[in-house]
Amino acid sequence: MTDDKILAVMENTINRWMDVKQKLYIINKEIIAKPHFISLSYKEADVKTIDILNGAIVNNNGNFNDSKTGYSINVMIGDKKQGYGSRWEAYDHLPRDLEVLENLIDDKMDHVLKSALVSYISNIKDIIRVKQERGNKFSQLSNDPVAVYIEEKLNQKPIPENLILTLKNWTKKISKLDYVDESHSILYSEHDSRRFVDSQGRKILDHSFLGKVILTIDIRHNKNFEIPFGQSIYSAKGWDDINQKLEDILSEIPKDIEQLRNASIPTSDQYPVVFSAVSVGTIFHETSGGHNLSGRYIKKGFSTTFKNQLNKKIFPEFITVVDDPQKKGAFGFYRFDEEGIEGKRVVLVENGVLRNYILDRDSAVYFGKLSNGHSRGEWLCDEHASLPEPRVGNLEIISSNSVPDEELVEILKKYCIENNIECGLYIDTDEGEVDVDTSEFHLYPHKAWKIFPDGRRERITNFYVATYPYNLLKQIVVTGNSYKTRRGICDAESGLIPTQEIAPAAFIPRVTIQAEEPKIETKRLLEKLKD
Repeated sequence: MTDDKILAVMENTINRWMDVKQKLYIINKEIIAKPHFISLSYKEADVKTIDILNGAIVNNNGNFNDSKTGYSINVMIGDKKQGYGSRWEAYDHLPRDLEVLENLIDDKMDHVLKSALVSYISNIKDIIRVKQERGNKFSQLSNDPVAVYIEEKLNQKPIPENLILTLKNWTKKISKLDYVDESHSILYSEHDSRRFVDSQGRKILDHSFLGKVILTIDIRHNKNFEIPFGQSIYSAKGWDDINQKLEDILSEIPKDIEQLRNASIPTSDQYPVVFSAVSVGTIFHETSGGHNLSGRYIKKGFSTTFKNQLNKKIFPEFITVVDDPQKKGAFGFYRFDEEGIEGKRVVLVENGVLRNYILDRDSAVYFGKLSNGHSRGEWLCDEHASLPEPRVGNLEIISSNSVPDEELVEILKKYCIENNIECGLYIDTDEGEVDVDTSEFHLYPHKAWKIFPDGRRERITNFYVATYPYNLLKQIVVTGNSYKTRRGICDAESGLIPTQEIAPAAFIPRVTIQAEEPKIETKRLLEKLKD
């Protein structure tokens, strides 16, 4: 096992502070409070970003000279029977200096321990006063196995020069098209190292890589309104993996944007829809895996969509949903979550019946279970991130009621004829979002067509799907028999994390879409400059 000096500092710090006593008096009685649990996380990231606009590099921060570091402290004080007052705090922008790091953690630990005790006292006050209204606000710790895992550091490879040149040439070429106002690409590379230690004996050191290429194009429609177009490629394996996917995507985009400049805007209404496999993965991620099946959100009352639904049917009986953080080669892969708990394969929905929630240690106690290792977060302290929370890694949507993919469109056309509907839609996208408070779900199409019963297709744009999980997912009639993989970056209060979905295409008979008013641009006074 590799010795690591930072892990040793983190262990020593926890050992020192676990015996610290705080005195307080309640109704003239002296009470001695000691920490019941302390955990420390420390992260380092080496980041490189190259920004290319219309063929020219806007910024290039060099080979991994942009780095960030941060640490977090979590302390619990209280008692096992009633629960713990807790305090989680994180600090960012640190020098990579062992002695400085040790002093900073030691200084902040004093404040965090005192704050945890204040949290404990405050929760006692609130529970006595409004117990029936709010319920238990204490934190808990499930009795999970203790793991020690030390991983060797990954070899850091820079963004390939040939990839930079390819995107410079490509964005320049696209920007010269008469109907393109701007062509933009971002190459992003991040190498992370994470250390985690807690007072129960867990010790984790692991490493990860994230590479991505983001392509965005501002298209001018032939009726002079703007259409933003975007596509991204992600990989946790390396740049060779990205290069393999990029060639096909770059060759397809010119055809897509040519069609979009002549696309029509559909009327707001309900339509029968065939969703692509990527879209189905997005729908399940946002409407169920994103937050609606989060044990913490259900415990705290933030999400009620699937509350009290365990062992009840929530989807069609032919649908099974699994999340497997340790799926080999998957983009959302991780071995241990942010609490040092091994990420476990969980069957969330089995033959339409809800079987499990995604859990961290606190919500696991609420449901009388062990954690399934789904506490996740991006960074420790940033404009973006906060306390880690239960989130999915690699969702798989499995169907036992399928037909060849090409038959889905025939089923849609037949449905239109039988129900006297002018046309249905085919929607392909990987972009969506859900409002956790209301469960309202929006899906923003990347590619979409009207499908007419006689086989005609018409490209459409400037609309979004607006619905609720129950209304949409319970309607699935049949799926395709081939599965596609969607990779993406999921955004939430706990930051940006890599996720993956594997799903089949699906036919849903009633889907509400909302047209959007286009942003009209004035015509150019002169023609675009030519080479």
